Amino acid sequence: MNGLFDTVYLLQEWGIWLRYEDGVPRYVSAHAVLTRGQLEETDRRPTASISEDLCMLVDRVVARLCHRDQQMGNALFMYYRYRGMSYRTLGRELGVTHMKAQELVRSAEAWVDSRLCQLNEAA
Repeated sequence: MNGLFDTVYLLQEWGIWLRYEDGVPRYVSAHAVLTRGQLEETDRRPTASISEDLCMLVDRVVARLCHRDQQMGNALFMYYRYRGMSYRTLGRELGVTHMKAQELVRSAEAWVDSRLCQLNEAA
């Protein structure tokens, strides 16, 4: 397995974490606490398969990318945040062609991969 494949997996899991706000504390009603375990679990949302710390690391790396190259960072964020978005739709949102949108996402993935490798080697 190469590094970029692992990075794409991490970005996909980070996208799930973003979509379903796994890291955001939520209000739990007193009634829900009292009835916990008595009712069938109805929440079938997917959850990220990686730890919250790893999601937050990927989030920091993507934020740094957005600071360095706003268009590339936005392309990556939108592509993984809104799962299933086509390059054509992404291009329309960014005001570029679908080929340019694909190039921006692939370049951003490579940038994130290199940054994660640097952080891994430094640890």
